[in-house]
Amino acid sequence: MFSRSFLFALALAVTPIFCLAEEVQVIDKPQAIFRDSSEYNRMNKNFSLTYMAFGVGPNRSGSIGGTVSLFLNRNSLIDFEYVNGRPLYTNWFSWSEYDVRTSSYGIHYKQFTGNSFYFRVGADYRTVKYKYTSRDIFTDEINSISRFEGDSVTATVLIGNQWQWENFTLGCDWIGIALPVTTTISSESVTGISPDSRYMKEDQDWLVKNPASIGLRFYLGASF
Repeated sequence: MFSRSFLFALALAVTPIFCLAEEVQVIDKPQAIFRDSSEYNRMNKNFSLTYMAFGVGPNRSGSIGGTVSLFLNRNSLIDFEYVNGRPLYTNWFSWSEYDVRTSSYGIHYKQFTGNSFYFRVGADYRTVKYKYTSRDIFTDEINSISRFEGDSVTATVLIGNQWQWENFTLGCDWIGIALPVTTTISSESVTGISPDSRYMKEDQDWLVKNPASIGLRFYLGASF
């Protein structure tokens, strides 16, 4: 039988061992960032200004516009975007002319998942001003003129790559989609000697109500 004094002494000797075990700290492995990489060059940036030279979306037209971005950290940004486009299409076989003016205002959250790859999610407010003129193929007389204005709010998702060299920024929204959440058609009219609204209804669906693809939107600018 062990004496009480021996058990007490053994307890005093073992107690520091358990205390030391409890004080061990566990830390995560530090993340490596390569010097002069895009991720490295995004560090300590506050805002970015970029110009979009060409591309498609979120309206069904060519995209020319700009973006102001605020850095939350090196891998997260808030983008404020304006895009304008005005395609004009004339079909000489049916002697018809489309004049469509579009614009959009968007706010998006951009998250980098690697050195340059990112995804963007957000919302866009789109506007469309539409005019379709139909002429007689023999007399050039106007048969009808169809007009409408429309707007929509879309949920937008896209992916892309953005490269950073100190202050110079270059990127591309490769592919994405704009899904209408709400749509409105206003200022609708059809006039002329042979008014026909069939095609205008189809164009309203195409330009305002249906999902629109986004692709190959190249941009460049500066980050500070």
